[in-house]
Amino acid sequence: MSECSILFIDDDEIDHRLYRYYMSLYADEGTHATYAPTVAHAVEELQEREFDLVFVDHRMPPFNDFRETVSVLKPFVRAATVYVITGSPLDKRFNDALAYGAAGVIEKHAMRDTFRPGFVDRLRVISEPKPKPTSH
Repeated sequence: MSECSILFIDDDEIDHRLYRYYMSLYADEGTHATYAPTVAHAVEELQEREFDLVFVDHRMPPFNDFRETVSVLKPFVRAATVYVITGSPLDKRFNDALAYGAAGVIEKHAMRDTFRPGFVDRLRVISEPKPKPTSH
């Protein structure tokens, strides 16, 4: 089984504890998680190593919303798949998530349900680079 590296970016310590708990219950062997409480810390982590998946809270101070945060992170995420985490996924702002570089939006309070066995493997498949077409 290949390894998977995940970065969680959230300024709420309680959420970090929940993510750690979910990872302990549901993550596959070889999955490693890093937790960043600020965007600056996240950028440092992203500069030090490559991640397969990045989960970022929709509102990270000092930024107004995910559009600013994801734009700041974008130059550093490399091939990682980025998901925005929010408590209100039906907000129309999240219709723009793909345009700003996020693969999708996950409802924060459903993270427990989202982290079912096999979830990390499914995300790993989503985050794998697609083969480039060959020219004849």
